[in-house]
Amino acid sequence: MVHAEEMLEALRTNFEGREALRQRLLNLPKFGQDDPEADAMADRVLGVYTAAGNAHVTPHGDGAADHTGVRVGGGDGEADGCATGWKAGR
Repeated sequence: MVHAEEMLEALRTNFEGREALRQRLLNLPKFGQDDPEADAMADRVLGVYTAAGNAHVTPHGDGAADHTGVRVGGGDGEADGCATGWKAGR
């Protein structure tokens, strides 16, 4: 475990004098490298982030935003041909 203060200092100094920490971080499993544990953690983080975003109403009215913040759906379940389904005039 690395304390936040230690990590911030290592980042500020570009890991000068902290080669062991740099190597430890480089050798951790990472998303996209076919590591099931890392991929599952990334999926969990994205799920929490998406759920938090979908819990909020957009400035355009009812309905949730997708993870990019773009409103999805017209609120009445019908799209007007726009990629996001947002209806003009709302």
